[in-house]
Amino acid sequence: MRSLPTSSAARGQVRCPRRLRFGIPADTLFCHLLVLLVVLVTVVDAHAQKPTASEVEAAYVYNFAKYVRWPPHNAGNFDICILGNDPFGNALDQIAHGEQIDGEPLAIRRIRSASDTLGCRILFLGSSESKRLEQDITLLGTRPILTVSDINDFARQGATIQFVNDNGRVRFVINRSAAEKCGLALSSELLKVAKLVLPDNRLGRE
Repeated sequence: MRSLPTSSAARGQVRCPRRLRFGIPADTLFCHLLVLLVVLVTVVDAHAQKPTASEVEAAYVYNFAKYVRWPPHNAGNFDICILGNDPFGNALDQIAHGEQIDGEPLAIRRIRSASDTLGCRILFLGSSESKRLEQDITLLGTRPILTVSDINDFARQGATIQFVNDNGRVRFVINRSAAEKCGLALSSELLKVAKLVLPDNRLGRE
């Protein structure tokens, strides 16, 4: 995995304009993601490569934190946890380095079990958890944790956000009912850019 510039100073070289074209507000998920992807492409260009799907997903995971409201909690680190195999290499660590979410230092944790999620705000489940997914979701219960994965049918099985491949592009599906059960409030901006929003937990009716 190549080294990525992640300091605030490095990101500061790429700024979102006050207004985008067509009058769309600049403070959107797309704008935040664009900033990170420009940083990625700047580094990748020298290697004649494009950001990988995993690097794009890492940028999304980081930005999801800005578009979700969690229930009141004790101050501490803002932990993004990874359960199972980690597809990100060091990309997510470098994106998160030195960053804060609502004044809380951002930290990346690798955990071994869904029972180790105390303090996790976001939990990414690697593909190795596919056979244990039902068990993991049961263990998590209604803890206020945003669950994210690229496991097939992840959102339809009661988790929150599933990455999908849409003609070579990384998109995501949201299970809004799953988020609400965990006390998470998803911003309208996040819902608008999702490929699909499932209103009914597990049923997947559209």
